[in-house]
Amino acid sequence: MFSFVATEYLRRTLQGNVRVVYFYYQFQDRFKQSTEEVLACLLKQLVLAVDPLPSCLLSQYQNFTNSHEPLARPDLSCLLDLFLQCSSYFDRVFVMIDAFDECGQIERQREKIVSALRSLSESLKVFITTQPHLLGDLTSEHSSTTLQIRADKTDIEKYVRSNLPKRVSKQLENDIITTICAESDGMYTAYDAIANS
Repeated sequence: MFSFVATEYLRRTLQGNVRVVYFYYQFQDRFKQSTEEVLACLLKQLVLAVDPLPSCLLSQYQNFTNSHEPLARPDLSCLLDLFLQCSSYFDRVFVMIDAFDECGQIERQREKIVSALRSLSESLKVFITTQPHLLGDLTSEHSSTTLQIRADKTDIEKYVRSNLPKRVSKQLENDIITTICAESDGMYTAYDAIANS
């Protein structure tokens, strides 16, 4: 939720030739969300605002379609290079990654995406939301700013109450809200910015 608000805020308030791109990790798809897929998604959002398409993309497309080998997606280094080249069309680019803790660990995806984002962070602003147990992965080698965001029990109660079906009895509603609020103590999202610019 926080990154959605932050993304919308950046889109509405930043002046000039600025682009905000985002990726939301989802627990259900954690095994399908490879680093290459994340970067391809971010790249697609980045170039939607560029008309005509950047020549680097057209050239890459020609290379893939003229190849005699089976059609394959670009590899990680190619996607990183394309992203950096396409980001040069903008004065500033912000990358938002939400729910990083939902990133699957098949083929060390967390390490790969952190490495990829670090290579991008030299020229862009990168914002990541995650649970606190993964902050070490994000902050160990780079200077970064971390902001702890803690859920307020009143906000949790309002949210749960508004999302319960109307047919739930008052007693059950109160039990559900009490349990969720009690269990959420200490649960928060950490917001981490990996960037120097």
